[in-house]
Amino acid sequence: MRVGLVTSRSARRLVEEVARELDGEVEIIEVPVPVISFLSTSTLAKIIEARKDLRERLSSVDIIVIPGRVRGDAGPIERVTGRPVYKGPKDLGLIPAAVRHILSGGSLDRSRPAEQVMGRVSIKLESPTAFRVGEVEVPARGPPVLVVTEIHPGVDEDRVASEARRHLSEGAKIILVGAGDGVSPESLARRVKTVAGIGAPGILAEAPSRSHAQAALEAGAHGLSTSPDTLGEVLDILPRDSVVLLGDRDLDRLESGFELLHSRGVDKVILDPVLGLPLIDLAESIERYRAASRLGAPLLFTAANVTEEVEADPHGVHAVLASMAVELGASLYLVVEETYKSIHGTAEAVEALRIATEAWSRRSTPRGLYSRLYVARQPVKPPQPPRVEAEKVYYVEPRLDKRGYIEVHVDHEKGVIRAVYRRLPSLEVEAAVEGIHPNSIARALIRRVGLDPEHAAYLGAELAKAHIALRLGLTYTQDEPVVTPVWEKVRSVEGGGEQPC
Repeated sequence: MRVGLVTSRSARRLVEEVARELDGEVEIIEVPVPVISFLSTSTLAKIIEARKDLRERLSSVDIIVIPGRVRGDAGPIERVTGRPVYKGPKDLGLIPAAVRHILSGGSLDRSRPAEQVMGRVSIKLESPTAFRVGEVEVPARGPPVLVVTEIHPGVDEDRVASEARRHLSEGAKIILVGAGDGVSPESLARRVKTVAGIGAPGILAEAPSRSHAQAALEAGAHGLSTSPDTLGEVLDILPRDSVVLLGDRDLDRLESGFELLHSRGVDKVILDPVLGLPLIDLAESIERYRAASRLGAPLLFTAANVTEEVEADPHGVHAVLASMAVELGASLYLVVEETYKSIHGTAEAVEALRIATEAWSRRSTPRGLYSRLYVARQPVKPPQPPRVEAEKVYYVEPRLDKRGYIEVHVDHEKGVIRAVYRRLPSLEVEAAVEGIHPNSIARALIRRVGLDPEHAAYLGAELAKAHIALRLGLTYTQDEPVVTPVWEKVRSVEGGGEQPC
């Protein structure tokens, strides 16, 4: 049985790429239109009817599969070609699964896309392993793309273990131990030993000098991160089986360093063309990555320059950068949590790469895929609540509790919310409770001091805000909003708006 895949000029290359594994089982038939998914089946049938060459080719196959995004029932095309016509998948990456489904005796539908008939299809991505960093297999070319997270040199030595554990728990596969900002060779060695001691499967270490390189390797690093400038200093101490991460903004220097390593028998090389700074050389650096990919070594995509320099929430920035990394075929994605705004960047990068990889495997955009990167937004409009006649309430003056007042704090180090009741006028603490569940904290404090209803309502509202601040790692200030969207106007009683409390 031979299957004819109908496509357009613009999509033909991608269809040929994904259908390569079906060689001999399919024939790709191009319709002379730029984009076929905008057409209806009736329009497509008219185009085929007007072209004798198309009719002959389509009549020579046993089954015709049209793109799943073409509108309408396939009947008009069947009448023109005299062959059974079915809707294929919307996403090009699912074409092999749809064709195998047909060839194994399954059926598709004339009006519904193949995804709706076959159900959810998972696509397993496999890439040859270039080499290992410790226990970690580095893909020769991504996807999949592995996350490397740096222990920033500014992290105190006594925090290295906890930071490395967090990065690994959030999905990092390799830990890069930084050595800038005054980290001595001795300190670098201790840091590497600490990371090795917690069982990190892959460890790289920055080597700004020969002494740093020697200390890191002796401490148990599986490889070094260095530049062409330092390469000459460390070449003679590099074991042949060690890994070298070579980074530079100059492609000629990067290529020269790569060739030098190979000439000395060091074949485990990762190239970092360095993603540029926004508005300075970001666009230019994308071309460097394209050129560097021709050298045949795994590429490291460095996200830090962009996530740190762009004044926006990094999880959205990672979503865009991950798509770029996957499209460029990077094998590794570097996260650096240099400042507090980048904390949990590892988890954000892992999720962003998951979405980008799934979309790439389907040869589609990420739109419509489940994503945990929606934090302040969501993809669908909130549902309307049931309609109930309600009285409009504006600002209501509170009845102050003359017995005492409430303080609410968020302790990010301990990971708890704390509620304190102070007795007036002494300001002595009458009760203090802490935990992670706002309702339970409220119940505990109310039962200990007997809050009146209005004060209890105030406590509940503040605890809800504190809970959001705790979960998102934001600063909580009592009686102030936790999140202020850019589209929200300042409101006040004097300005005719509504008092937030």
